[in-house]
Amino acid sequence: MQAEFGSNPFALATENPTYLDLYIFTHIEKLRMLAGTAYDRAYKASQIEKFPRIVQLLDLVKARPEFQGILAKKVNWAQWVSWHAKQPT
Repeated sequence: MQAEFGSNPFALATENPTYLDLYIFTHIEKLRMLAGTAYDRAYKASQIEKFPRIVQLLDLVKARPEFQGILAKKVNWAQWVSWHAKQPT
């Protein structure tokens, strides 16, 4: 029996995140990190907030206890992105 898409929060309608969820998280969360930085324009252009299922997936992955060690850290992303933007390539 296949689960309904809306019955479970993750990408493959699973109760726990899969590699697909982590792949989505790492790529889309990078865009959210740009909010309020020198690259805010790229964040706004992505219009992530228009996709509530994706936003929910990102928030649920971030809330998982197994990811709290790294994802729950308070980071000033605006400062981090600005610093990296100034580094020589």
